[in-house]
Amino acid sequence: MAASRIKRWGLILASFNYEIEYRTSKQNAPADGLSRLPLISEQDDSGDHNSELILLINRFDEELPITAREALLEELHGEHSGMLRMKSVARPIMWWPGLDSQIEEKVRQCPDCQEIANQPATAPLTSWKWPSSPWSRLHIDFDGPFQGHSFLVMVDAHSKWMEVIPLSLTTATVTIKHLRKIFSTFGLPEHIVSDNGAQFTSEEFQTFLRRNNIRHTRTAPKHPATNGQAERAVESFKMALKKIKNQTGDVHDKLQRYLFSYRTTVHAATGKTPAELLMRRSLRTRLSALRPTREGLMIKNDDAETEVPRFFNVGQAVFLLNFGVQGSR
Repeated sequence: MAASRIKRWGLILASFNYEIEYRTSKQNAPADGLSRLPLISEQDDSGDHNSELILLINRFDEELPITAREALLEELHGEHSGMLRMKSVARPIMWWPGLDSQIEEKVRQCPDCQEIANQPATAPLTSWKWPSSPWSRLHIDFDGPFQGHSFLVMVDAHSKWMEVIPLSLTTATVTIKHLRKIFSTFGLPEHIVSDNGAQFTSEEFQTFLRRNNIRHTRTAPKHPATNGQAERAVESFKMALKKIKNQTGDVHDKLQRYLFSYRTTVHAATGKTPAELLMRRSLRTRLSALRPTREGLMIKNDDAETEVPRFFNVGQAVFLLNFGVQGSR
């Protein structure tokens, strides 16, 4: 620490011609530089303050008065420099306790700087917790018009099972009708997550949820990433329909072929197919014939144990059992 201080003084004094004279401690009693500074109230306000700032910078000893610190901060921020530039300019020539924090606060309190500042970094998203049981939390959303239809998209957060229903109308009544049909097959969920669409915020839809004891969570407005599972499902099925647009069949046929393929394919997030997690079994596909089933193995083993049937030639001598009363058998 002392060596660095001596080196700095050596660099500062290198531009002067001077003689070093030894004095004892009793004789070395220089006056405090700040005590010789004129009071600010006695300054001529019409004069140039640059000379005063230069005087403050060159003559401060260890601690500057509050008014001098404020003047120096104003000078550092004169061209609306940012925090890093102000700090880099200030560090070689001035310091007092809390200088860095005061520079940061100075920039934050500047309305011109805040008005043109860059947008802050996006906060990290908080992921939804994975439910421990299937069909407990559903994410739903609407999409379209797409290829002449609107679609109601539903995803089970546990199994990733997807339901996509083409619709001509997207009213609350039609939505409830299709939800009833799905719930009659898989049961009532505990929790539904949706956006703030008119269908989901209507009194009719809210009454339907209350009667079935289903908790409803609406995502933040203008923030579709909050309902990310439904958004990803929409993107997935739309991309698939675009790829198979040249295949035979209408939208309904193509959609069902895609859903069947999706439900029987291992999901990257769970390591299992949606059908296995929701139904606790694998769905049979055309490719299932390539792998023998347990039932097929049992039938094959039973056939192997069956005795070979007997055949007789014409005119061949044979023995017959005699079931008459007399004679030998």
